[in-house]
Amino acid sequence: MRAAWRPPVETSSPGSTRPTSPRDGNMDESKIRTELKKWIVAHSKVPVTGELPDDTPILERGILSSLDIVELVLFIESLRGDEVDTEAIEPAVFTSIDTLYSGFFAP
Repeated sequence: MRAAWRPPVETSSPGSTRPTSPRDGNMDESKIRTELKKWIVAHSKVPVTGELPDDTPILERGILSSLDIVELVLFIESLRGDEVDTEAIEPAVFTSIDTLYSGFFAP
């Protein structure tokens, strides 16, 4: 069984142990998308060569399986620094990096 991936801990200010989150304003859109891509590639069920475009259908192409979604939600919570309301999640939000960003991080 694979251990859950944990992002590097960045702190919001010197001496702080609280992770940086997008809601703190310390993670920009580009950084969030990069972290999502790294996680997806690291957990990919198929080889991902080259750049993973933000509109790539990650479930449809078999890059992740539906079983990976629970781990992905936990990773998203760690990036956000906040829990995800799993009751309100629409399945389409897991289509691509674009939909993940707009569904979980966009203002």
